[in-house]
Amino acid sequence: MKLLASKHYLWKAYGDKKMRKRKLLLLLLFTMCSVLYGQQKELAEKLVGEGVALHDKGDYVGAMAKYDEALGLDKNNLYALAEKAMTLMVVQKPEEAIEICEVAIKEHKGSDLLYMVYVIYGNANDELGDGNRSIEVYDQGIKEFPDFYQLHFNKGITLLGMGRQEEAILSFQQSASLNPNHPGSHNAIGRTLYEGNRLIPSLLAFAMFFVLEPEGDRARENLVYVKDILERSANRADDNTINISVTAGVDKKGSTGADDFSSVELLLGLNTALDYDDKYKAETEVERFVRKFEMVCLGLSTQTDDNSGFYWEYYAPFFIEMKSKNQNETFGYIVFVSLGDKDILNWIESNEGRIIDFYKWVESYKWE
Repeated sequence: MKLLASKHYLWKAYGDKKMRKRKLLLLLLFTMCSVLYGQQKELAEKLVGEGVALHDKGDYVGAMAKYDEALGLDKNNLYALAEKAMTLMVVQKPEEAIEICEVAIKEHKGSDLLYMVYVIYGNANDELGDGNRSIEVYDQGIKEFPDFYQLHFNKGITLLGMGRQEEAILSFQQSASLNPNHPGSHNAIGRTLYEGNRLIPSLLAFAMFFVLEPEGDRARENLVYVKDILERSANRADDNTINISVTAGVDKKGSTGADDFSSVELLLGLNTALDYDDKYKAETEVERFVRKFEMVCLGLSTQTDDNSGFYWEYYAPFFIEMKSKNQNETFGYIVFVSLGDKDILNWIESNEGRIIDFYKWVESYKWE
């Protein structure tokens, strides 16, 4: 019995030793595979970076080649899939972009990096004219990434294209709230409200846009709208009488109440009537804008407690504080810089310190 027991022990010990060797070999193999995979993944992402650089230079064919090379090294690499889908959208191949996005979402379910894939996926469906599917995709993305402003913004763009302006506005409000430094959100709010004849809220949205993007084509186009808003509030009739127009504020349900800026619009109209006074005929465009916008800010500051709604609660405090910090003149020159006027550019150059102070204040402003 002792001998049998001893043999059994030796066999067991030998078997354990053999098993340990197998486990060691497997561990070594796994480690080697992990190292190799890590190296391949690192090289793949390096290739994607090179592809992005080519994309930015407009070499989309070269960029696609880099992305495909990366995917050959690391199949379904999320970074490569997302960038490839984006480039496919640029070269107007939305069907292929959709296929890539669906692979990315399937293979990387739960990944924190999928937020941009949902944006591209929604855009691709919108490009194909399937607005309803696009909205479904954005809603799916918003469910997973509720704080990513681009999903709300792009959803708003799709809704706008479908003629659903009020829903679009709500999406733009959400994107602006999540990222106050996104000029596109303010631009979209301003233009949509302008078309809906919501003059003061539109003016405030455009004003915030100018803070963030004072130069470029969009700035020049928006300046035309702003001038129209400021001039439309009062006009001279043939008998030389001055007519002041006020549009009642309405909320999304169509009832007077929320976001009613009629009192501010009245003050603006009274101030615009001064344009016809000889005393103000020598004003420059910037000086005239500053005078009128000062009155708008004054109206905001005196009416805040009696009003409610997104634009009162979101935009009004910013511009009330801007006035209290005596930044309106600097802001006026920033608004008009896109014109490229020599005198305006000279003022900007001569008052660099004031421009810096203005943007220091903007950066420090606390959005509620």
